[in-house]
Amino acid sequence: MKRRDFLARVAAAALATGAGSARGPARAADEPYDVVIVGGGIAGLAAAYLLAEGDIVVLEQGRVPGGRISSGTWKGFRYARGTEYIGEPDGVIAEWFDKLSIRPVAIPPPTGAVAYEGEIYTGRDILDFLPSRKALNDYGRLADAFEDLDAGAIEEALFEGPEALREFAALDRLNVADWLADEGFDPVVRKLIDVENRGLFGAANADLSLLFDILEMAWNLHDPDEAGESGVYTFPGGMIEVPEAAARALGRRVVTGAEAAAVEVGADGLVRVRYRTGSRARVATARSAILATPAPVTAALVKTGLSAAVKRALAAIDYAAYVTVNLFLTERVWSEAWSLASLDDPFVTLYDAIRTQVRPGYTERGILGVYIAPERAADRSLLRMPDRKIVETTVKALARYDPDIAGKVVGSDVHRFEHAFPVFRPGYLKVLESLYRDRTARGPLVLAGDYLVYPTFDGAVASGVRAAEAVYEYL
Repeated sequence: MKRRDFLARVAAAALATGAGSARGPARAADEPYDVVIVGGGIAGLAAAYLLAEGDIVVLEQGRVPGGRISSGTWKGFRYARGTEYIGEPDGVIAEWFDKLSIRPVAIPPPTGAVAYEGEIYTGRDILDFLPSRKALNDYGRLADAFEDLDAGAIEEALFEGPEALREFAALDRLNVADWLADEGFDPVVRKLIDVENRGLFGAANADLSLLFDILEMAWNLHDPDEAGESGVYTFPGGMIEVPEAAARALGRRVVTGAEAAAVEVGADGLVRVRYRTGSRARVATARSAILATPAPVTAALVKTGLSAAVKRALAAIDYAAYVTVNLFLTERVWSEAWSLASLDDPFVTLYDAIRTQVRPGYTERGILGVYIAPERAADRSLLRMPDRKIVETTVKALARYDPDIAGKVVGSDVHRFEHAFPVFRPGYLKVLESLYRDRTARGPLVLAGDYLVYPTFDGAVASGVRAAEAVYEYL
């Protein structure tokens, strides 16, 4: 895919060095690191892997690295608390996986289903939820519209950076909801796009820039099952295998339980990151630092070194909150497809969490992944809702499809993401341009995170590669 061309061009030389060996060069205790990376999500880990031949350290606040990629176990099964899948890996991402000795697997089709008004539609009948011939025609017309908008060129430009996106700037002045309404698309088609956007980005049609949503909308209308292929991939143990393998390769360079408190650039040009491990205050000094934390977190952490304009831009980037629930069940209740998008339930997506871990026809213990997004990205109420209420609301909604579901639930895992996804609102291109243009964000402090590219796994990797390149140039 064209989006990978950028990644391959930037990272090929770094990967060829054999980066990621478990041993780094010896360093005296009073010498600064080459790079300190704040944040052990995918962006931070990708940057660290490419820079691992230098003297680096990754400071991760959580007990394990991964960011939005989080996992749990139950009765021998692993389940995702966050990122469930990626598209087919190729380019530098496939090469990274190969060097980490992890092998993605295609999720067995059928992969998609839709629920609407209490009915579930999948397989050849998946589009039967559309209520009229007009709605069906509008579904096809929407797919055609993406060709007219040159979705392929936009996909490539997204991963090239804001300069490449300037020719599409007019699309960034529109939100998805207004565009769909102005074009006269059927309300049910619009609702499907809204639910899919909330499922992936935690943001509704009215929240999102048309420019930055065309790629996702085009993907949602593509049905790989028709071609007999999955189109979506994970790993035998789930997506968590990626940060686990990256952390193993980096070895002691990754410090978990390290809560950053402040980042400062001194008069000597060195970066000092103040952080805590347990009750102990520490300082990591480095020649440069990659800040791979959510944009508003980065704005709060940096005391000196970034311009006031960059800090204002970072602080103003909104993030959607998100909640996932995994229900532990006495029997597998959903196997007709891997994922289900619901147009009118409290949840947006269901996942058959054990699909890649069991044989076809398996009906015993199961795990159902339930993903819950706000109606609008600015709504933070999910973060305050008690676990018990979230589970009760979820089970009650599921009874619409399985009246006996409550008796099958024997446990649950509720997980909250305060900074789930950056919201690419209309006008976001100007935000990107300001962040890319400002010299204070190009060394010694360098920004990383999917908010700089595209709020997906690919975008996080791309931002990590960019950050590694910027550090190479600065040092």
